Amino acid sequence: MGGRDEDRSRPELTTRQPSHWAERVARDFLERRGWRTLAANYRLRGGEIDLVMQTPGAEHEAPVVVFVEVKQRADAAHGHAAEAVSRRKLAKIRLAANHYLAFKLRQVDARARIDAVLVAGTEARHEVTHLEEIA
Repeated sequence: MGGRDEDRSRPELTTRQPSHWAERVARDFLERRGWRTLAANYRLRGGEIDLVMQTPGAEHEAPVVVFVEVKQRADAAHGHAAEAVSRRKLAKIRLAANHYLAFKLRQVDARARIDAVLVAGTEARHEVTHLEEIA
């Protein structure tokens, strides 16, 4: 317990972060497209993933595990949400993604990628943009 690579995956979204509603919006957006939620707020020391999702498999293709970074901005004055996904943040997502594939999913060779879902606006009125394979 409390080890370096302790699994702190949570099945439900937490509400302690200001962007919790944006994560819920992103999850709903992807689920409406047939994606399945595998985990939310998957954490370990040195990395965190907002959402771990799985695409539906295509006719002759296996499903893809997608690690989703959710970014929310109230308006463009604070910069576009995509600008908040830095190289350092991507490195942390990769670390957590590799851990998830190896220890949670137990499939290091699973098809996987990192996407971003950008939520601009407020909880009452927002626009969602999905960027695939950001890294």
